[in-house]
Amino acid sequence: MASVSAIAANARNAIVRFFRRLIGYASGPGHRNNDPNERLDELERWSARATLWILFGILAEIVLIWVPLPNIWQKVGETSANALIGIGLIVEYFVIGRAIIATGKAKQLSDQQVAEANARAEGDYRSDITIHRDSVHSSNAAGTRADGTNGASV
Repeated sequence: MASVSAIAANARNAIVRFFRRLIGYASGPGHRNNDPNERLDELERWSARATLWILFGILAEIVLIWVPLPNIWQKVGETSANALIGIGLIVEYFVIGRAIIATGKAKQLSDQQVAEANARAEGDYRSDITIHRDSVHSSNAAGTRADGTNGASV
């Protein structure tokens, strides 16, 4: 059986690795995913995982209230449950911050696409007006009146 100090050392190493990954994830400008909408989907998945960690921590605490365990295991269980809750809250904190940034980028991209579409539509509208105006001028030059007749009486 592993000693308590070995278990604690393994737990500490796992926590350190987790926080290094979390900090690298949270610092994110060099993140490989540049599409803000895909980034938001990824952040939603992280948020769901963090919510489950919090839920499992709370459920573990509820179970530990009603299940009698030896003193050392009670402390280990309570510490683990609180660690799950704490880690879940920390992940949620970083996810919310990254989601705010990704939402701003998604809105900026959407606004840019709408502006480009409006500019294209305005250009098409202006070219239609120019074509129509040119056809009216050429009709008038040929002797056609504005009502479409050539002015001859019947």
